[in-house]
Amino acid sequence: MDIIRIKKEIFYEGKSVEFFTRTDKTNQLIKEETFNSSKNWNLRGNFIYFKDVKDNCGIFILKESPVTSDLRPEVRCDFEVFENNFKMMGWGIRPEDFSVSKWRKSYKFVIGFFKGTEIDALISLKKYQMHKYNLIPERDYMIMANPWGDGNVYNNLCEKFVLNELESCYKFGITHYQIDDGWEGGGKAIDIINNRFIDKKFWKVDKKRFPHSFYKISEKAKNLEITLGLWFVPNRNNQYKNYLEDVEVILDFYKKFGIKVFKLDAINIQTKEAEENFELFLKEVYEKSKKEIIFNFDVTGAFDKRPGYFYLLEYGNIFLENRYTNIKNDYAEKKYYPYKTLRNLWQLSKYVLPQKLQIEILNIYLNKEQYSEKDILAPINYDWEYCFGITMFSNPLFWGEISNFPKEAVDRLRDLIIIHKKYKKEIFSSFILPIGEIPNGFNWTGFVAYPNIENKEGFILIFRENSHKKFYEINFEKFKNRKVSLIYSSSDCNFSYLKDSIKIELEKPNSFAFLIFK
Repeated sequence: MDIIRIKKEIFYEGKSVEFFTRTDKTNQLIKEETFNSSKNWNLRGNFIYFKDVKDNCGIFILKESPVTSDLRPEVRCDFEVFENNFKMMGWGIRPEDFSVSKWRKSYKFVIGFFKGTEIDALISLKKYQMHKYNLIPERDYMIMANPWGDGNVYNNLCEKFVLNELESCYKFGITHYQIDDGWEGGGKAIDIINNRFIDKKFWKVDKKRFPHSFYKISEKAKNLEITLGLWFVPNRNNQYKNYLEDVEVILDFYKKFGIKVFKLDAINIQTKEAEENFELFLKEVYEKSKKEIIFNFDVTGAFDKRPGYFYLLEYGNIFLENRYTNIKNDYAEKKYYPYKTLRNLWQLSKYVLPQKLQIEILNIYLNKEQYSEKDILAPINYDWEYCFGITMFSNPLFWGEISNFPKEAVDRLRDLIIIHKKYKKEIFSSFILPIGEIPNGFNWTGFVAYPNIENKEGFILIFRENSHKKFYEINFEKFKNRKVSLIYSSSDCNFSYLKDSIKIELEKPNSFAFLIFK
Protein backbone atom coordinates (compact mmCIF):
# COMPACT_ATOMS: atom_id res chain seq x y z
CA MET A 1 0.00 0.00 0.00
CA ASP A 2 1.08 3.60 -0.61
CA ILE A 3 0.16 6.79 1.22
CA ILE A 4 -0.19 10.41 0.11
CA ARG A 5 0.12 12.89 2.95
CA ILE A 6 -1.10 16.48 2.71
CA LYS A 7 -0.74 19.34 5.16
CA LYS A 8 -3.00 19.07 8.19
CA GLU A 9 -4.11 22.70 7.91
CA ILE A 10 -5.63 22.04 4.46
CA PHE A 11 -9.40 21.61 4.38
CA TYR A 12 -10.29 19.41 1.43
CA GLU A 13 -13.40 17.97 -0.15
CA GLY A 14 -13.69 15.31 -2.80
CA LYS A 15 -15.54 12.41 -4.37
CA SER A 16 -15.02 8.66 -4.69
CA VAL A 17 -16.56 6.59 -7.48
CA GLU A 18 -17.32 2.88 -7.34
CA PHE A 19 -18.01 1.11 -10.62
CA PHE A 20 -20.08 -2.00 -11.35
CA THR A 21 -19.89 -4.54 -14.17
CA ARG A 22 -22.00 -7.74 -14.39
CA THR A 23 -24.44 -5.69 -16.45
CA ASP A 24 -26.75 -8.66 -17.04
CA LYS A 25 -28.14 -7.96 -13.59
CA THR A 26 -27.82 -4.20 -13.14
CA ASN A 27 -28.27 -0.82 -14.78
CA GLN A 28 -26.62 1.02 -11.91
CA LEU A 29 -23.04 1.18 -13.13
CA ILE A 30 -21.55 3.82 -10.81
CA LYS A 31 -21.96 4.95 -7.21
CA GLU A 32 -20.54 8.32 -6.15
CA GLU A 33 -19.76 9.36 -2.59
CA THR A 34 -18.59 12.78 -1.41
CA PHE A 35 -16.10 13.15 1.44
CA ASN A 36 -14.14 15.86 3.23
CA SER A 37 -11.51 16.37 5.91
CA SER A 38 -14.01 16.49 8.78
CA LYS A 39 -13.61 12.78 9.60
CA ASN A 40 -11.99 9.48 8.57
CA TRP A 41 -13.31 7.58 5.56
CA ASN A 42 -13.14 4.09 4.05
CA LEU A 43 -13.87 4.64 0.35
CA ARG A 44 -14.72 2.09 -2.34
CA GLY A 45 -14.02 2.56 -6.03
CA ASN A 46 -11.43 2.87 -8.77
CA PHE A 47 -11.34 6.65 -8.73
CA ILE A 48 -11.17 9.47 -6.21
CA TYR A 49 -10.34 13.13 -6.46
CA PHE A 50 -10.07 15.85 -3.83
CA LYS A 51 -9.04 19.50 -3.71
CA ASP A 52 -8.05 22.22 -1.30
CA VAL A 53 -11.21 24.25 -0.80
CA LYS A 54 -9.17 27.44 -0.43
CA ASP A 55 -7.07 27.44 -3.61
CA ASN A 56 -8.87 24.79 -5.75
CA CYS A 57 -5.67 22.79 -6.29
CA GLY A 58 -6.40 19.08 -6.34
CA ILE A 59 -5.27 15.51 -6.88
CA PHE A 60 -6.95 12.53 -8.52
CA ILE A 61 -6.05 8.89 -7.97
CA LEU A 62 -7.06 6.17 -10.44
CA LYS A 63 -6.77 2.53 -9.43
CA GLU A 64 -6.13 0.44 -12.54
CA SER A 65 -7.70 -2.81 -11.42
CA PRO A 66 -10.95 -4.70 -11.83
CA VAL A 67 -13.97 -3.07 -10.15
CA THR A 68 -14.12 -3.29 -6.35
CA SER A 69 -16.73 -6.06 -6.25
CA ASP A 70 -14.45 -8.26 -8.40
CA LEU A 71 -11.39 -7.86 -6.15
CA ARG A 72 -10.30 -10.14 -3.34
CA PRO A 73 -12.89 -10.09 -0.53
CA GLU A 74 -10.22 -9.32 2.08
CA VAL A 75 -9.93 -5.75 0.80
CA ARG A 76 -12.23 -3.69 3.03
CA CYS A 77 -11.92 -0.59 0.86
CA ASP A 78 -9.86 0.91 -1.97
CA PHE A 79 -8.86 4.14 -0.25
CA GLU A 80 -8.52 4.79 3.46
CA VAL A 81 -8.58 8.47 4.42
CA PHE A 82 -7.49 9.50 7.92
CA GLU A 83 -5.81 12.58 9.41
CA ASN A 84 -5.09 14.00 5.93
CA ASN A 85 -3.48 10.73 4.82
CA PHE A 86 -4.74 8.94 1.71
CA LYS A 87 -3.86 5.26 1.84
CA MET A 88 -4.22 3.23 -1.38
CA MET A 89 -5.47 -0.28 -0.62
CA GLY A 90 -5.73 -3.60 -2.44
CA TRP A 91 -2.71 -4.21 -4.63
CA GLY A 92 -4.03 -7.58 -5.86
CA ILE A 93 -1.48 -9.96 -4.35
CA ARG A 94 -2.08 -12.27 -1.39
CA PRO A 95 0.78 -13.80 0.66
CA GLU A 96 0.38 -17.20 -1.01
CA ASP A 97 0.76 -15.52 -4.43
CA PHE A 98 4.40 -14.67 -3.79
CA SER A 99 6.99 -16.80 -5.55
CA VAL A 100 10.78 -16.88 -5.25
CA SER A 101 11.05 -17.74 -8.94
CA LYS A 102 9.03 -14.91 -10.55
CA TRP A 103 8.06 -11.29 -10.16
CA ARG A 104 4.46 -10.38 -9.41
CA LYS A 105 2.92 -7.17 -10.74
CA SER A 106 0.54 -5.30 -8.47
CA TYR A 107 -2.30 -3.07 -9.61
CA LYS A 108 -1.27 0.44 -10.57
CA PHE A 109 -2.34 3.65 -8.88
CA VAL A 110 -2.16 6.67 -11.16
CA ILE A 111 -1.83 10.08 -9.51
CA GLY A 112 -2.67 13.27 -11.37
CA PHE A 113 -3.09 16.95 -10.57
CA PHE A 114 -5.60 19.65 -11.49
CA LYS A 115 -6.68 23.15 -10.55
CA GLY A 116 -10.28 24.29 -10.67
CA THR A 117 -13.62 22.52 -10.69
CA GLU A 118 -14.73 18.92 -11.05
CA ILE A 119 -14.65 19.37 -14.83
CA ASP A 120 -10.95 20.21 -14.62
CA ALA A 121 -10.33 17.07 -12.55
CA LEU A 122 -12.17 14.96 -15.14
CA ILE A 123 -10.32 16.52 -18.07
CA SER A 124 -7.05 15.78 -16.28
CA LEU A 125 -8.15 12.16 -15.93
CA LYS A 126 -9.16 11.98 -19.60
CA LYS A 127 -5.83 13.44 -20.70
CA TYR A 128 -4.07 10.58 -18.98
CA GLN A 129 -6.39 7.97 -20.46
CA MET A 130 -6.09 9.35 -23.99
CA HIS A 131 -2.30 9.37 -23.71
CA LYS A 132 -2.19 5.81 -22.38
CA TYR A 133 -4.48 4.20 -24.92
CA ASN A 134 -3.31 6.13 -28.01
CA LEU A 135 -6.30 5.27 -30.19
CA ILE A 136 -5.56 4.34 -33.80
CA PRO A 137 -8.54 5.22 -36.06
CA GLU A 138 -8.24 2.34 -38.54
CA ARG A 139 -7.99 -0.16 -35.69
CA ASP A 140 -10.00 1.25 -32.78
CA TYR A 141 -12.91 3.08 -34.43
CA MET A 142 -15.78 0.77 -35.30
CA ILE A 143 -19.45 0.59 -36.20
CA MET A 144 -20.22 -3.05 -35.60
CA ALA A 145 -23.12 -5.41 -36.29
CA ASN A 146 -23.55 -8.59 -34.25
CA PRO A 147 -26.62 -10.82 -34.84
CA TRP A 148 -26.89 -12.17 -31.28
CA GLY A 149 -29.31 -9.50 -30.07
CA ASP A 150 -32.36 -10.93 -31.86
CA GLY A 151 -32.08 -14.28 -30.09
CA ASN A 152 -32.12 -16.45 -33.23
CA VAL A 153 -28.43 -17.03 -33.91
CA TYR A 154 -28.38 -20.76 -33.16
CA ASN A 155 -31.25 -21.24 -35.63
CA ASN A 156 -30.04 -18.94 -38.41
CA LEU A 157 -26.25 -18.95 -38.32
CA CYS A 158 -24.72 -20.35 -41.52
CA GLU A 159 -22.64 -19.26 -44.47
CA LYS A 160 -25.57 -17.98 -46.52
CA PHE A 161 -26.91 -16.03 -43.57
CA VAL A 162 -23.60 -14.28 -42.87
CA LEU A 163 -23.07 -13.42 -46.56
CA ASN A 164 -26.49 -11.79 -46.55
CA GLU A 165 -25.67 -9.96 -43.34
CA LEU A 166 -22.52 -8.53 -44.90
CA GLU A 167 -24.54 -7.13 -47.81
CA SER A 168 -26.82 -5.42 -45.32
CA CYS A 169 -23.84 -4.00 -43.43
CA TYR A 170 -22.61 -2.45 -46.67
CA LYS A 171 -25.98 -0.78 -47.28
CA PHE A 172 -25.89 0.85 -43.84
CA GLY A 173 -22.21 1.79 -43.95
CA ILE A 174 -21.27 -0.51 -41.09
CA THR A 175 -17.53 -1.11 -40.77
CA HIS A 176 -17.33 -4.34 -38.72
CA TYR A 177 -19.32 -7.57 -38.60
CA GLN A 178 -18.94 -10.03 -35.75
CA ILE A 179 -19.98 -13.68 -35.73
CA ASP A 180 -21.11 -14.60 -32.23
CA ASP A 181 -21.41 -17.96 -30.44
CA GLY A 182 -22.54 -20.89 -32.62
CA TRP A 183 -19.84 -20.90 -35.30
CA GLU A 184 -17.54 -23.32 -33.43
CA GLY A 185 -17.78 -27.01 -34.25
CA GLY A 186 -16.89 -28.32 -30.80
CA GLY A 187 -19.92 -27.10 -28.85
CA LYS A 188 -21.49 -23.93 -27.51
CA ALA A 189 -20.90 -21.32 -24.84
CA ILE A 190 -22.80 -23.31 -22.23
CA ASP A 191 -20.23 -26.10 -22.48
CA ILE A 192 -17.48 -23.68 -21.47
CA ILE A 193 -19.55 -22.15 -18.66
CA ASN A 194 -20.10 -25.68 -17.31
CA ASN A 195 -16.31 -26.15 -17.20
CA ARG A 196 -16.03 -28.72 -19.95
CA PHE A 197 -12.38 -29.21 -20.92
CA ILE A 198 -11.69 -27.19 -24.07
CA ASP A 199 -8.84 -27.71 -26.51
CA LYS A 200 -8.00 -26.44 -29.98
CA LYS A 201 -10.36 -28.91 -31.65
CA PHE A 202 -13.29 -27.15 -30.02
CA TRP A 203 -12.51 -24.08 -32.15
CA LYS A 204 -12.72 -25.76 -35.54
CA VAL A 205 -15.32 -24.04 -37.73
CA ASP A 206 -18.62 -25.97 -37.83
CA LYS A 207 -18.60 -27.67 -41.27
CA LYS A 208 -22.38 -28.04 -41.37
CA ARG A 209 -22.97 -24.34 -40.88
CA PHE A 210 -19.93 -23.22 -42.88
CA PRO A 211 -18.98 -25.80 -45.53
CA HIS A 212 -16.27 -23.48 -46.88
CA SER A 213 -15.07 -22.52 -43.41
CA PHE A 214 -14.81 -18.70 -43.41
CA TYR A 215 -13.11 -18.41 -46.81
CA LYS A 216 -16.16 -17.20 -48.76
CA ILE A 217 -17.19 -14.92 -45.91
CA SER A 218 -13.76 -13.35 -45.54
CA GLU A 219 -13.53 -12.78 -49.29
CA LYS A 220 -16.93 -11.09 -49.29
CA ALA A 221 -16.01 -8.94 -46.29
CA LYS A 222 -12.77 -7.87 -47.93
CA ASN A 223 -14.55 -6.88 -51.14
CA LEU A 224 -17.05 -4.81 -49.14
CA GLU A 225 -14.28 -3.32 -46.94
CA ILE A 226 -15.83 -4.74 -43.79
CA THR A 227 -13.62 -5.98 -40.94
CA LEU A 228 -14.58 -9.38 -39.55
CA GLY A 229 -14.91 -10.12 -35.85
CA LEU A 230 -15.43 -13.38 -33.98
CA TRP A 231 -16.72 -14.53 -30.60
CA PHE A 232 -14.16 -16.48 -28.54
CA VAL A 233 -13.60 -17.77 -25.02
CA PRO A 234 -10.02 -18.25 -23.77
CA ASN A 235 -9.50 -21.59 -22.05
CA ARG A 236 -10.07 -20.82 -18.38
CA ASN A 237 -9.35 -24.34 -17.18
CA ASN A 238 -6.28 -24.55 -14.96
CA GLN A 239 -6.00 -20.77 -14.49
CA TYR A 240 -5.46 -19.99 -18.18
CA LYS A 241 -2.16 -21.90 -18.20
CA ASN A 242 -2.87 -23.19 -21.71
CA TYR A 243 -3.07 -19.66 -23.09
CA LEU A 244 -0.49 -20.34 -25.83
CA GLU A 245 -2.92 -22.75 -27.51
CA ASP A 246 -5.51 -19.98 -27.58
CA VAL A 247 -2.95 -17.59 -29.06
CA GLU A 248 -2.36 -20.11 -31.82
CA VAL A 249 -6.10 -20.39 -32.54
CA ILE A 250 -6.59 -16.61 -32.66
CA LEU A 251 -3.59 -16.02 -34.92
CA ASP A 252 -4.72 -18.77 -37.26
CA PHE A 253 -8.06 -17.01 -37.82
CA TYR A 254 -6.25 -13.72 -38.24
CA LYS A 255 -3.85 -15.08 -40.87
CA LYS A 256 -6.40 -17.14 -42.82
CA PHE A 257 -9.41 -14.85 -42.74
CA GLY A 258 -8.20 -11.41 -41.70
CA ILE A 259 -10.24 -11.48 -38.48
CA LYS A 260 -8.97 -8.62 -36.32
CA VAL A 261 -11.56 -8.17 -33.56
CA PHE A 262 -12.34 -10.93 -31.06
CA LYS A 263 -15.11 -10.68 -28.50
CA LEU A 264 -13.90 -12.36 -25.31
CA ASP A 265 -16.71 -13.91 -23.31
CA ALA A 266 -17.03 -16.04 -20.16
CA ILE A 267 -13.83 -14.61 -18.68
CA ASN A 268 -13.52 -15.59 -15.02
CA ILE A 269 -10.36 -14.55 -13.19
CA GLN A 270 -10.21 -15.93 -9.67
CA THR A 271 -6.48 -15.90 -8.84
CA LYS A 272 -3.36 -13.84 -9.47
CA GLU A 273 -1.96 -16.72 -11.53
CA ALA A 274 -5.04 -16.69 -13.76
CA GLU A 275 -4.87 -12.91 -14.10
CA GLU A 276 -1.24 -12.97 -15.20
CA ASN A 277 -1.78 -15.80 -17.69
CA PHE A 278 -4.79 -14.01 -19.15
CA GLU A 279 -2.73 -10.86 -19.64
CA LEU A 280 0.04 -12.90 -21.27
CA PHE A 281 -2.53 -14.25 -23.71
CA LEU A 282 -3.62 -10.72 -24.65
CA LYS A 283 -0.09 -9.45 -24.94
CA GLU A 284 1.10 -12.38 -27.06
CA VAL A 285 -1.76 -11.94 -29.56
CA TYR A 286 -1.33 -8.18 -29.63
CA GLU A 287 2.41 -8.32 -30.33
CA LYS A 288 2.40 -11.25 -32.77
CA SER A 289 -0.29 -9.54 -34.86
CA LYS A 290 1.82 -6.35 -34.82
CA LYS A 291 -0.91 -4.64 -32.76
CA GLU A 292 -3.58 -5.26 -35.41
CA ILE A 293 -5.79 -7.55 -33.31
CA ILE A 294 -7.90 -6.04 -30.55
CA PHE A 295 -10.50 -7.50 -28.20
CA ASN A 296 -14.04 -6.63 -27.13
CA PHE A 297 -14.09 -7.38 -23.39
CA ASP A 298 -17.51 -8.62 -22.33
CA VAL A 299 -18.41 -7.25 -18.86
CA THR A 300 -21.94 -8.70 -18.71
CA GLY A 301 -21.52 -12.00 -16.83
CA ALA A 302 -23.55 -12.14 -13.63
CA PHE A 303 -21.15 -14.41 -11.72
CA ASP A 304 -17.72 -13.93 -13.29
CA LYS A 305 -14.79 -11.73 -12.29
CA ARG A 306 -13.56 -9.77 -15.30
CA PRO A 307 -11.04 -6.97 -16.01
CA GLY A 308 -13.61 -4.17 -15.92
CA TYR A 309 -13.34 -0.54 -17.05
CA PHE A 310 -9.74 0.35 -16.13
CA TYR A 311 -7.71 -2.85 -16.38
CA LEU A 312 -6.10 -4.31 -19.54
CA LEU A 313 -8.06 -1.90 -21.69
CA GLU A 314 -4.97 -1.11 -23.76
CA TYR A 315 -5.80 -4.33 -25.61
CA GLY A 316 -9.28 -3.38 -26.80
CA ASN A 317 -12.66 -1.96 -25.83
CA ILE A 318 -15.70 -2.92 -23.78
CA PHE A 319 -18.81 -4.80 -24.85
CA LEU A 320 -20.99 -3.18 -22.21
CA GLU A 321 -24.35 -4.91 -22.07
CA ASN A 322 -26.69 -7.56 -23.40
CA ARG A 323 -30.05 -5.91 -24.02
CA TYR A 324 -33.03 -7.56 -25.71
CA THR A 325 -36.56 -6.71 -26.86
CA ASN A 326 -37.87 -10.29 -26.57
CA ILE A 327 -38.28 -10.15 -22.76
CA LYS A 328 -41.79 -9.83 -21.33
CA ASN A 329 -40.88 -8.68 -17.82
CA ASP A 330 -40.73 -4.86 -17.91
CA TYR A 331 -38.45 -4.81 -14.87
CA ALA A 332 -35.80 -7.18 -16.22
CA GLU A 333 -32.42 -5.46 -16.28
CA LYS A 334 -31.66 -6.90 -19.73
CA LYS A 335 -34.82 -5.54 -21.36
CA TYR A 336 -33.97 -2.88 -23.94
CA TYR A 337 -35.06 0.67 -23.26
CA PRO A 338 -33.26 3.43 -25.19
CA TYR A 339 -33.24 5.76 -22.19
CA LYS A 340 -31.50 3.11 -20.05
CA THR A 341 -28.82 2.64 -22.71
CA LEU A 342 -28.36 6.41 -22.78
CA ARG A 343 -28.22 6.57 -18.97
CA ASN A 344 -25.58 3.87 -18.69
CA LEU A 345 -23.38 5.62 -21.23
CA TRP A 346 -24.01 9.00 -19.60
CA GLN A 347 -23.00 7.76 -16.14
CA LEU A 348 -19.85 5.97 -17.31
CA SER A 349 -18.71 8.71 -19.71
CA LYS A 350 -17.76 10.95 -16.81
CA TYR A 351 -14.89 8.63 -15.86
CA VAL A 352 -14.51 5.99 -18.61
CA LEU A 353 -13.58 6.90 -22.18
CA PRO A 354 -16.73 6.49 -24.34
CA GLN A 355 -14.21 5.88 -27.13
CA LYS A 356 -13.63 2.53 -25.40
CA LEU A 357 -17.30 1.51 -25.17
CA GLN A 358 -19.60 -0.33 -27.56
CA ILE A 359 -23.14 1.03 -27.22
CA GLU A 360 -26.08 -0.79 -28.78
CA ILE A 361 -28.96 0.05 -31.07
CA LEU A 362 -31.58 -2.68 -31.58
CA ASN A 363 -34.26 -3.32 -34.16
CA ILE A 364 -36.97 -1.20 -32.54
CA TYR A 365 -39.72 -2.78 -34.66
CA LEU A 366 -39.17 -6.26 -33.24
CA ASN A 367 -41.17 -7.75 -30.36
CA LYS A 368 -43.52 -4.79 -29.92
CA GLU A 369 -45.95 -7.14 -28.19
CA GLN A 370 -43.48 -7.59 -25.31
CA TYR A 371 -44.10 -3.98 -24.24
CA SER A 372 -47.32 -2.50 -22.91
CA GLU A 373 -49.23 -0.24 -25.30
CA LYS A 374 -49.19 2.35 -22.51
CA ASP A 375 -45.42 2.17 -22.14
CA ILE A 376 -44.32 5.52 -23.58
CA LEU A 377 -40.66 4.59 -23.05
CA ALA A 378 -40.87 1.45 -25.22
CA PRO A 379 -38.45 1.38 -28.19
CA ILE A 380 -41.25 1.68 -30.75
CA ASN A 381 -41.95 5.22 -29.49
CA TYR A 382 -38.49 6.43 -30.57
CA ASP A 383 -37.19 7.27 -34.03
CA TRP A 384 -34.36 5.31 -35.63
CA GLU A 385 -32.26 8.46 -35.70
CA TYR A 386 -32.66 9.03 -31.96
CA CYS A 387 -31.64 5.48 -31.09
CA PHE A 388 -28.54 5.73 -33.27
CA GLY A 389 -27.82 9.21 -31.91
CA ILE A 390 -27.38 7.69 -28.45
CA THR A 391 -24.35 5.77 -29.77
CA MET A 392 -22.67 8.57 -31.75
CA PHE A 393 -20.01 9.52 -29.19
CA SER A 394 -19.07 5.85 -28.69
CA ASN A 395 -18.64 2.78 -30.91
CA PRO A 396 -22.13 2.02 -32.28
CA LEU A 397 -23.20 -1.62 -32.10
CA PHE A 398 -26.13 -2.84 -34.21
CA TRP A 399 -27.20 -5.58 -31.82
CA GLY A 400 -29.31 -7.97 -33.86
CA GLU A 401 -29.59 -9.46 -37.32
CA ILE A 402 -28.77 -6.50 -39.52
CA SER A 403 -30.40 -8.18 -42.53
CA ASN A 404 -33.66 -8.16 -40.54
CA PHE A 405 -33.63 -4.39 -40.00
CA PRO A 406 -36.29 -2.80 -42.22
CA LYS A 407 -35.45 -0.78 -45.33
CA GLU A 408 -36.78 2.25 -43.48
CA ALA A 409 -33.89 1.95 -41.02
CA VAL A 410 -31.38 1.91 -43.87
CA ASP A 411 -32.96 4.92 -45.55
CA ARG A 412 -33.13 6.94 -42.33
CA LEU A 413 -29.75 6.02 -40.88
CA ARG A 414 -27.41 5.85 -43.86
CA ASP A 415 -26.82 9.63 -44.06
CA LEU A 416 -26.53 9.93 -40.27
CA ILE A 417 -23.88 7.20 -40.27
CA ILE A 418 -21.97 9.17 -42.92
CA ILE A 419 -22.08 12.22 -40.62
CA HIS A 420 -20.92 10.10 -37.69
CA LYS A 421 -17.95 8.84 -39.68
CA LYS A 422 -17.08 12.32 -40.96
CA TYR A 423 -16.62 13.75 -37.45
CA LYS A 424 -15.59 10.65 -35.55
CA LYS A 425 -11.84 11.33 -35.62
CA GLU A 426 -12.32 14.81 -34.14
CA ILE A 427 -14.82 13.54 -31.55
CA PHE A 428 -12.64 10.60 -30.52
CA SER A 429 -9.62 12.88 -30.08
CA SER A 430 -11.65 15.04 -27.67
CA PHE A 431 -12.47 14.79 -23.97
CA ILE A 432 -16.04 13.49 -23.85
CA LEU A 433 -18.07 14.42 -20.76
CA PRO A 434 -21.77 14.21 -19.84
CA ILE A 435 -23.88 17.37 -19.71
CA GLY A 436 -27.44 18.12 -18.65
CA GLU A 437 -29.54 15.92 -16.40
CA ILE A 438 -29.23 12.20 -15.83
CA PRO A 439 -31.32 10.36 -18.46
CA ASN A 440 -34.59 9.01 -17.10
CA GLY A 441 -36.78 9.17 -20.20
CA PHE A 442 -38.09 12.67 -19.39
CA ASN A 443 -35.05 14.96 -19.06
CA TRP A 444 -32.71 17.03 -21.20
CA THR A 445 -29.33 15.34 -21.36
CA GLY A 446 -26.30 14.79 -23.55
CA PHE A 447 -22.56 14.97 -24.02
CA VAL A 448 -19.87 17.47 -24.87
CA ALA A 449 -16.69 16.55 -26.75
CA TYR A 450 -14.25 19.20 -25.62
CA PRO A 451 -11.16 19.63 -27.85
CA ASN A 452 -7.83 18.60 -26.37
CA ILE A 453 -6.01 21.29 -28.35
CA GLU A 454 -6.86 24.94 -27.75
CA ASN A 455 -8.98 26.68 -30.42
CA LYS A 456 -9.97 23.47 -32.23
CA GLU A 457 -13.55 22.38 -32.77
CA GLY A 458 -15.66 20.76 -30.09
CA PHE A 459 -19.03 19.01 -30.33
CA ILE A 460 -22.33 18.82 -28.46
CA LEU A 461 -24.82 15.96 -28.56
CA ILE A 462 -28.02 17.08 -26.82
CA PHE A 463 -31.17 14.99 -26.27
CA ARG A 464 -34.62 16.17 -25.41
CA GLU A 465 -36.14 13.06 -23.89
CA ASN A 466 -39.91 12.89 -23.45
CA SER A 467 -39.76 16.26 -21.71
CA HIS A 468 -42.55 18.86 -21.81
CA LYS A 469 -39.88 21.60 -21.90
CA LYS A 470 -38.94 22.80 -25.39
CA PHE A 471 -35.92 24.79 -24.18
CA TYR A 472 -32.85 23.87 -22.20
CA GLU A 473 -29.83 25.92 -21.19
CA ILE A 474 -26.47 24.18 -21.04
CA ASN A 475 -24.05 25.82 -18.64
CA PHE A 476 -20.46 24.96 -19.44
CA GLU A 477 -17.74 27.50 -18.68
CA LYS A 478 -15.56 26.20 -21.50
CA PHE A 479 -18.18 27.33 -24.07
CA LYS A 480 -17.00 30.86 -23.33
CA ASN A 481 -16.39 32.89 -26.52
CA ARG A 482 -17.18 29.90 -28.75
CA LYS A 483 -19.34 30.04 -31.88
CA VAL A 484 -21.91 27.26 -32.25
CA SER A 485 -23.48 25.86 -35.43
CA LEU A 486 -25.83 22.98 -36.16
CA ILE A 487 -24.65 19.85 -37.98
CA TYR A 488 -27.78 17.69 -37.62
CA SER A 489 -31.04 17.52 -35.69
CA SER A 490 -33.88 15.02 -35.72
CA SER A 491 -36.48 17.78 -35.16
CA ASP A 492 -36.52 21.55 -35.70
CA CYS A 493 -33.69 23.07 -33.67
CA ASN A 494 -32.92 26.65 -32.66
CA PHE A 495 -30.26 27.90 -30.29
CA SER A 496 -28.70 31.01 -28.87
CA TYR A 497 -25.67 31.44 -26.70
CA LEU A 498 -24.65 33.72 -23.91
CA LYS A 499 -21.28 34.26 -22.30
CA ASP A 500 -20.75 30.71 -21.04
CA SER A 501 -23.98 28.86 -21.81
CA ILE A 502 -26.09 27.73 -24.76
CA LYS A 503 -29.88 27.80 -24.90
CA ILE A 504 -31.27 25.10 -27.18
CA GLU A 505 -34.79 24.51 -28.47
CA LEU A 506 -35.88 21.15 -29.91
CA GLU A 507 -39.40 21.12 -31.28
CA LYS A 508 -40.29 17.48 -30.59
CA PRO A 509 -39.89 15.22 -27.55
CA ASN A 510 -37.55 12.27 -28.09
CA SER A 511 -35.35 14.20 -30.50
CA PHE A 512 -31.70 15.25 -30.51
CA ALA A 513 -29.25 17.68 -32.05
CA PHE A 514 -25.59 17.40 -33.01
CA LEU A 515 -23.72 20.71 -32.89
CA ILE A 516 -20.18 21.99 -33.39
CA PHE A 517 -18.54 24.84 -31.51
CA LYS A 518 -15.38 26.70 -32.48
